[in-house]
Amino acid sequence: AVSMRTGARMGACLLMVLAVVLLWWVLRGTDPETLSAQVRQESPLGLLLCVVLNLGHNVFRVWRWRALLAPVKPDIPFRPMFAAVMVGYMTSWVVPGRIGELVRPLLLTGREAVPLGPFLVSVVADRLFDGSAVFVLFAVGTWITPLEGAALEHSAAIRTAALLSALAVVVFLGVMLAISTQQEGLGRWADRRGKWLRWIARSAISVSEGVRAL
Repeated sequence: AVSMRTGARMGACLLMVLAVVLLWWVLRGTDPETLSAQVRQESPLGLLLCVVLNLGHNVFRVWRWRALLAPVKPDIPFRPMFAAVMVGYMTSWVVPGRIGELVRPLLLTGREAVPLGPFLVSVVADRLFDGSAVFVLFAVGTWITPLEGAALEHSAAIRTAALLSALAVVVFLGVMLAISTQQEGLGRWADRRGKWLRWIARSAISVSEGVRAL
């Protein structure tokens, strides 16, 4: 118990040091007087609201990730998942290439004794949901928002493209859901096919594992 508390304290200290280093990294080259003047101009209530919304956004992402992983391992503790999400974000901010999307499943698989494959698939499904939401909201926005300027000249093409994109997303998710309900039959069919077709079918089955949470 003592060693666990000591480890927790050391972990907290390391996180504080990392937070300070990252804050310095973000603010390096910034004039302190200019920064101070800008902060004083901001609304304290607005800044507090930003903090609450950002925290709520990350909490929601953890809840969604838990739902995606429920078919693999239900009731994963919230705390390690939240820590993995935050460390993943920090990694993506510092290291190019969105490496943080790989870091968070790697962190969690070591603590929860679950194979890495399902965790990676859940991250893919997580990104699919984000992309789907962007396409659908774009379609809705282009149809309910008046277009102006140069966009008005191409309004028909923009709205048609947005609608087709949203329909493509809906069809894709529908296909993934259908595959998730027929995994055994599709797996047997794929085993009798060639190498590349078998790989495509197995990949589709893996992605459908995450979409099953719908």
